[in-house]
Amino acid sequence: MATSPFPKAPDIIVTETRVKKLLQQLRIHTAPGPDQIPTRLLKDGAKELTPVIILLFQASSDQHIIPEE
Repeated sequence: MATSPFPKAPDIIVTETRVKKLLQQLRIHTAPGPDQIPTRLLKDGAKELTPVIILLFQASSDQHIIPEE
């Protein structure tokens, strides 16, 4: 395996507090993004969605994989 000329990025730790705070700060009167998920659904479901979002983002970070979509 070749050595990268770029410095190693610091590990990313996805926390419940941060994810929940970001979801609760969403503005509900904005258009959905390319995923077509309404912001109201994300904001209102913050408590239930937080563990799933943590799992997905932490796994992506730990595996150094960014999904194409």
